[in-house]
Amino acid sequence: MVLCPACKREIKIPVQSREAGIQEAKILKTSQPGSPVSADPDKEETVLEFRPVFRAFLGEIIIAAGLLVAGVALAQLVHPAFISFVAVAVMVLLHVWIRFASRKYRITNQRLFATRGLIARNTEEIELFRVKDVKVDQGILQRLLGYGTVTVFSSDETAPKLAIAEIGDPMEVKETLRTLYRTARKEAGVKPTEFMMDE
Repeated sequence: MVLCPACKREIKIPVQSREAGIQEAKILKTSQPGSPVSADPDKEETVLEFRPVFRAFLGEIIIAAGLLVAGVALAQLVHPAFISFVAVAVMVLLHVWIRFASRKYRITNQRLFATRGLIARNTEEIELFRVKDVKVDQGILQRLLGYGTVTVFSSDETAPKLAIAEIGDPMEVKETLRTLYRTARKEAGVKPTEFMMDE
């Protein structure tokens, strides 16, 4: 019994049974602390984004450096030929920069993009579930300097063979692609035997 503090009358409070309370309480979702949240498979996310590496053009850079040194030496002797040496060195370095800046690659969990060009750009796109195989080519010098070419073979009609040249850590790129295209195949329901029949 509870009395009203103002009028001192008796106040009745209805008692709710435990069973009624249990029926109203419903557990909608349970989660463990620190458990990973499952990602949306339909959401496209960038996994890798890269360009060719400058060490792939080491020979040309050394030649350009040699021409610049020769040009500076001739300039000290006030020889007019130094202009030619410097001009050629600048052209070589410009050629290296264009080859670096005009190529860009991006790998998502669904597609592979290869963009070429500085002003006018061309982008090739391959759905990862269409990838058949990935190959890495590295010469002796390339292995020492840590770069190479990754070639992607696919069932895509517009880009059945795509070479990703002069990139760093090609084995890492290959393994990343392999993991992603195997996952993409499973999600798309593509079986390896389908590619074997195409060949």
